[in-house]
Amino acid sequence: MLDITRKMLLASLGAVELTREKMESIIQELIKKGEISKEEGTGLIEEILRRGKESEKALRSKIETEITTVMKKLNIPTKEEIQELKEKIEILTKKIEEVKGK
Repeated sequence: MLDITRKMLLASLGAVELTREKMESIIQELIKKGEISKEEGTGLIEEILRRGKESEKALRSKIETEITTVMKKLNIPTKEEIQELKEKIEILTKKIEEVKGK
């Protein structure tokens, strides 16, 4: 499940990188044609990249929320819950050993 999500994120990031290259190419073309200044082009690239990072952050958050929801629906324990169980088992094992030793 997590592997699929990871692959989806990597694929989307690859698509974003291709889009970034295309965007930079288009902006460079606009600068060459004189339709925008170099400063405007640089500002536009920065703005688009900033918005892209914000969108990526929101997407990651949404995916994490969805994964958590699915894990709860499937009754899959979290890493923390598993750790708690391990600690309880260790305590019980020590108590059993103490009782055997008496």
